[in-house]
Amino acid sequence: MRTQNIFPIIICVISLATQGCSKSENQIVNPPSDTNLLVNGSFEISGGASLQGWQTNTSDTAFISFSTDVPINGGSFSLRLRNEWTFPGAVWQTIVPSSGTHRYRLSASAKVLRSGAMADGRISIGIKQAGIWNTTKSFSFSDTMWTEIVMLDTLTTVTGDTLRVSLAGGGTQFSFGYALFDLVKFQKLD
Repeated sequence: MRTQNIFPIIICVISLATQGCSKSENQIVNPPSDTNLLVNGSFEISGGASLQGWQTNTSDTAFISFSTDVPINGGSFSLRLRNEWTFPGAVWQTIVPSSGTHRYRLSASAKVLRSGAMADGRISIGIKQAGIWNTTKSFSFSDTMWTEIVMLDTLTTVTGDTLRVSLAGGGTQFSFGYALFDLVKFQKLD
């Protein structure tokens, strides 16, 4: 076989091999159960905007409010968190996990609304063990279109440990605007 004929074959093999590597975390896990460990992941109760089940770092509606900009299947409201250098809007929910080693899937629809050169938002999973909080997984995003974020984490917990799902607006001196969140789910996969 001539050298010039081998090159297209090599490219084809590499292309096929990398297609199997391009799956997102969402595609390579078993489909999660319908059980959401979070309360009110859609930020609405009985047709009205609500933070029921969520804790916040402020009651100031300039930092934490709601938007009627929602993703497909998102209902009527999404959560809107302000980007701010010193005090970005944030909400979180704590969960008492089952003891042992378990796989978890955190997903959310999210986007940013920019009022300057850039804006971002953050979503994270944390664990409190022996009185100390540690972030185990975190993801920052700056998409201006609704995007599904999916994070997988395997955590080992004992009685007395607590898990935390946190959502926040961007917190840099160059970040202006808002982060929007909806359809937040935290599921135990096993």
